Amino acid sequence: MPGAIERRLVVSWAPPARILVTGATGAVGGAILRRLIAAGYDACGASSRGGSSPRQFAWRIGTEEPPDALRVRWHTVVR
Repeated sequence: MPGAIERRLVVSWAPPARILVTGATGAVGGAILRRLIAAGYDACGASSRGGSSPRQFAWRIGTEEPPDALRVRWHTVVR
C-alpha cells in the first residue's frame, strides 16, 4: 500500500530470549506480547489484573512479590 507506515518490532536478543512485558493487558503491551510470542520469544506478560493467556500473570509490581513463574532471569523487560 503506497504511503503505508511499516511497523516492525525490533528486539536485540534472538529467540528464545526471555522477555517480560509489563502492562500486558493494555492495548500496547498486549500487542507487543503477542508479536514477541509469534516471533518465537519466551515472553510473558504481567499486569495488575492478569490476563486470559497462560503467559499473562497478575502482579502488582512494587506492592507484592512476583508469582513463581516470573521469578526467573529476564534478558529484557518492556515497560
